[in-house]
Amino acid sequence: MGILEYLGFGRKKDEPGTRVEREASSIYERLGRVAERYGYPVRRTSISPGATPCAIFLGNHSSGKSTMINHLLGGDRVQDTGVAPTDDGFTVVMFGESEMDLVGESALARLPEEFAGLSGFGPTLVHRIRVKVRNRELLRRTMLVDSPGMIDEAGASAERDYDFFGAVRFLANLSDLVLLMFDPDKPGTTGESVAALGGPLAGMSYKLRILMNKCDLFESMYDYARAYGALCWNLAHALPVKDLPKVYACYVPVSDRTPKLDLSDFDRLRSELEGQLADADSSHRDNVVAATHRDVSRLAMHVRMASRFRREMNRTVSRAALASVAVAALAVAFPLVYFSACFSKGGFYAILAGGVTVLAGVLALWIAALVSSRFVRMRAKGLMDSLDGLFDDEYREDLSGRPDGSMRQDWDEVRGPLRESLKLRWWKMPSSGRRAVGRMEEALAGLAAAAKTPEPAKETR
Repeated sequence: MGILEYLGFGRKKDEPGTRVEREASSIYERLGRVAERYGYPVRRTSISPGATPCAIFLGNHSSGKSTMINHLLGGDRVQDTGVAPTDDGFTVVMFGESEMDLVGESALARLPEEFAGLSGFGPTLVHRIRVKVRNRELLRRTMLVDSPGMIDEAGASAERDYDFFGAVRFLANLSDLVLLMFDPDKPGTTGESVAALGGPLAGMSYKLRILMNKCDLFESMYDYARAYGALCWNLAHALPVKDLPKVYACYVPVSDRTPKLDLSDFDRLRSELEGQLADADSSHRDNVVAATHRDVSRLAMHVRMASRFRREMNRTVSRAALASVAVAALAVAFPLVYFSACFSKGGFYAILAGGVTVLAGVLALWIAALVSSRFVRMRAKGLMDSLDGLFDDEYREDLSGRPDGSMRQDWDEVRGPLRESLKLRWWKMPSSGRRAVGRMEEALAGLAAAAKTPEPAKETR
């Protein structure tokens, strides 16, 4: 049985997209209902089957992003270039038979539906979105996104009048390749560029490509080695990984420049990048699988931890209820023994004794309930404040088998949303999420199986 049939969704014969995209889309439909039940915010935008792969270029304003895009597209210049900043917004270059330039709302409307979430960043960002439709061969296979130059100071993004890092993360999530560019003048020292690695680009190493551009400007191999070493030094402090990713040292050919180094290796690395951009369909397929696996795994972690929290609170509530009943029973037992003689006499004395007994029991139960309720709230707050310890206990065996730290990275993303949902509705959480987690694991197994199945040949878009 296929994953779609397992999840209960039919499949249309003419449904667009690859098999992996269709499987992933159906899983996200299922995720929405499970996430709503457990109070988990599914933030990833929906996958559009058949969507054109996308690559985003990031870096400081002099790293050569626009120049590289012009070189890749060939023909007449598409993006303005210069030493000074030439653009303060995001530009999406996409394919079209009729060339046109659009800005703002009209630009956003021209983009595929998964870009619609950019409107959530407000009109300031929307008015800075540009779309350039061009009839270039590369754009048939890959959309290119040019970004504003990053600022030298890491905290300077606060001076922007929109959430720049939020927009970068949104677009990087949509992209299949993220090219982060540095230049010899600032090899990894630009504040926002380095901060982006530990912020909006965290967890995207599988799609990240780091470029040291303008390598034809070096006077000697010694200059190149110093710049390359400085870049690796800064990357080592910014990336929480054991081994640094591959650095693509490259340049854009300029006819009137005479290089002083042998550029053959730089040419080879640039050609390798060009090949990856031209074959972005393969990256798109891999990224769909990776992103879906990440989102489902984090939801499964949220469900498992929410269920564990609910079980802990169930024990607390049970003990508090038993204590309340015990206190009320003692409160009733004492008047029963004390007024036993009155009960044997009957009449007014028996009624008075019975009333005192009932009143004592009700009053004791009310006081015990108030104390128990306060105790339950304090226990819930204490557990929420010690979620890390609860996680370590719940995932002790899993953590011993995953020493790479990936599980803790997922937990860092899950912890905040989990705490917020527990504050609002922990008493509504199911105490057992095994069935939901089991279904998600089966869904991921089905997605993995679909990823291993070759796609039928298709025509070039």
